[in-house]
Parts: sequence; C-alpha cells; structure tokens
Amino acid sequence: MAPVLPPMVTVTPDETTPSLSHIISAVVKFVTECFLLVSDWITDHLPEAQGWVTSHPFYVAAAIVGVVILIFVFVPWILSWVALAVNAVRSGLKSVFQLVWRSLQWFGRAFVHCLGFRTKGVTKGSTAALYQSRRLGGSIPAGSTFSSFQSVGATPR
Repeated sequence: MAPVLPPMVTVTPDETTPSLSHIISAVVKFVTECFLLVSDWITDHLPEAQGWVTSHPFYVAAAIVGVVILIFVFVPWILSWVALAVNAVRSGLKSVFQLVWRSLQWFGRAFVHCLGFRTKGVTKGSTAALYQSRRLGGSIPAGSTFSSFQSVGATPR
C-alpha cells in the first residue's frame, strides 16, 4: 500500500516512497512559491504599509518580537517535525504515531509554558501564579492538575 503524502509531493507509479531529495525539492518549491506570493503582495501594498508602520510603532515592535519568537521557537520544531514526517513516510504507522505523539507533547509543553510553568518554577505574575495565590494558597495537592503542570513545566526539553 502506498503511503499517504501531502499534496505537494507526488509519487510516480514506479516508486513506492519518495526519496529524500524529492521531498526536499518539493518543500523548497513550496516555500519559494510562498515567498514569491508574499513579496508580490508587499510590492503591491508598500505605500499603505509604510503609512501604517509610521502610525503604529508599538504594533510593529510587537510584530517584530513575534517574528523573532517564531524563528527561535517554531522553526526548530518544524524542522524536527519534517524529519519525523520523512521517517514516518519511510517507516510506516509506528513513525506516524510517534509524529503525532511528539507534536501533542510539544503543543502541551508550549501551553503549560504560556500559563507560566517554567523550569525554575511558576513565573511571577503569570496565570499559574494568579491561580496558585487565589485558589491554592501555599498548598499544592499531590496528583492535582496544577502539580502535573508543574512537573511538565519543570522538565527540561
């Protein structure tokens, strides 16, 4: 049975699985097309964008911070996801399950991290700290959701 592939990757009838170079070239083609689409849009809307940037400097600063976060957080995750996807295509169902499981783990860690559970404990002023001070006080029940989130947040990646 032939593996299920994303629409941008095609398999010729004589191939059972695409080669790594075939997958990489398809990804490069897809990214190039996206880049060209975005650059065309920017060229068409540059005067409007310049006016908006000068009148909204705080939004621009927040967008720059967001892009930096995306680059340093999501790009490594996406690259590891692509590597797992390539292994899933080559290895079958076990790797597909591993891919889904790792993705869920990553999103779970990101969610817990956003709530304020970090490796050094609950972050001051976070949602977790607010909940702890208003609902739990100084006592965290063993086996509670809060303690589970603390364990996940404290575990190094």
